[in-house]
Amino acid sequence: MRKSDLISVSLKYIGDISYSLYLWHWPVLVVGQHLLLDKGLYSQLLLVATSFALADLSYRLIENPIRQHRAARISTKWQIVISLAAIALVNVQLIKWHNSATDRLVAQAESPFALARMDAPEIYRHGCDDWYSSAQVKVCHFGAKDAPKIAVVWGDSIGLQWFPAIKGALELETGQWRIEVITKSSCPIVDHPIFYGRLGRIYTECSDWRRDAAKYINKLTPDLLIVGSAGSYDLDESTWEQATLSLLKEDAMTAKQVAILAPTYALGMNGVTCLERHGLPMKDSENCHTRAEDPYRSATITALNRVATMQPRIHVIDLNGKVCPDRICRALINGTIVYRDSQHITATFAESLASAVKAELQLQFQAASYQ
Repeated sequence: MRKSDLISVSLKYIGDISYSLYLWHWPVLVVGQHLLLDKGLYSQLLLVATSFALADLSYRLIENPIRQHRAARISTKWQIVISLAAIALVNVQLIKWHNSATDRLVAQAESPFALARMDAPEIYRHGCDDWYSSAQVKVCHFGAKDAPKIAVVWGDSIGLQWFPAIKGALELETGQWRIEVITKSSCPIVDHPIFYGRLGRIYTECSDWRRDAAKYINKLTPDLLIVGSAGSYDLDESTWEQATLSLLKEDAMTAKQVAILAPTYALGMNGVTCLERHGLPMKDSENCHTRAEDPYRSATITALNRVATMQPRIHVIDLNGKVCPDRICRALINGTIVYRDSQHITATFAESLASAVKAELQLQFQAASYQ
């Protein structure tokens, strides 16, 4: 068959079933969106194919026979009755499907796994992070505006995963501290250009954002500056050291005290998915853990510790011993889900370490800096 003939036959076929397709496509697509967990391209194509299959069957078994053979034998009255009955039955079934799908989605939304996947710091609900789309510095404020002390938390998503712990450590309810959050995903706090694979070029938005954020921070002259970055950027140990020192040295940054949050080790798998695979009740599964072994992160931590020895007001807070005890990173510790994906810890787990952060600050800073 020639290509033109094939196209002609296909168009004629679609025209023949068009009315049945019109009737079927809406319920199939609507109900399918509720029933299918995967919303990807293949799932959508499956729903379209299902619409065509049902349209073809109803055309051949119902529409065509009635129109060509049986319509004359059935009175108008009974045609209407049969049509209404069919519509009623279909709608009742659709309602059942819809209710079943809704109950399923609600149950999933309330599961500990779904909650863990969404368990990110509250800063993202306030729109503090523009990700990579712009260089605009958006500052979020927490605590009393007239608080006598100012803390700035500055970093990428790995650094800011600790915000719940920092907020708890500074005890905002006492009115002593105000926290200002400045964050941009995939943008490390170093004085060095970064190549970003997602963009396929140097991440100029990051450099511009970092420069403007530094200007803002220097105008504040905060009592405490807390910075944090992932340790997975393509920077060697020497570059981490020099680029961090260049940005945070005393003549470049006016903060009275600086705390650097050491990058945490990644789990190497999606922790929630791994736990979900093993089902409830959740246990500290031996299958959902990896060793804390990453040369990039280890080199980064070494470089940051070296920076701290050069600048008395700079200190490193390393919580990897809490996240990965005995150098084993686990998806679950003492019943608490640790990672919400493969590398970010949950806000709940971070908050549980508020006392550890407070202890680090008390240990490393003078009493006047945190009381």
